[in-house]
Amino acid sequence: MSKLLPCLFALTFLVSCGQSEKKEDRLSLSTESDTLAMPNYLSVEGDSVVVRPFEIRLDLTVRADTKIIADEETLMVSVTLTGAPKDTTQAYRTNGGEIGLVSREVELQDTRIARFDNLKFPRSAYDSLAEKDIRLLVNVYSGRKASKDNILDCDLLSENMSTLQNHQLTIQCRLIEEDE
Repeated sequence: MSKLLPCLFALTFLVSCGQSEKKEDRLSLSTESDTLAMPNYLSVEGDSVVVRPFEIRLDLTVRADTKIIADEETLMVSVTLTGAPKDTTQAYRTNGGEIGLVSREVELQDTRIARFDNLKFPRSAYDSLAEKDIRLLVNVYSGRKASKDNILDCDLLSENMSTLQNHQLTIQCRLIEEDE
């Protein structure tokens, strides 16, 4: 029993230290008058805002999947997170008048699920947004390994991040020639 008490004390101390750091992050959010509550898909790490992991699942037609496999082609999944600025007097000439927060591309070969994790952007950029539910833009195209041109026609996704259900979205893809 005498050996158990110091271990229990040490464990309690470690757990309380970890919780106090998280409380400080939450407190710093709530003390800034221009910052609204952080959406559940975001967290704060120091001076960065971190997007919780999410996945994009590609649903290819049989013809598209067969051609991708036969040609040893890859699939490119590109995501961009943006938001509308509070200060509309500045000219945001890219991203349709929005602030670009972070972009990432994932190349797929043997899978149809792209996982996006460790997406971070500066806290100052988040604080400069008028709307705290940031926008997600997803674009999918062929990797152009077997052809110099994109061979896929995939749905374009542009949604608020809050619409992610179970942290996975599905995008439909077909061959461009299937549209003709």
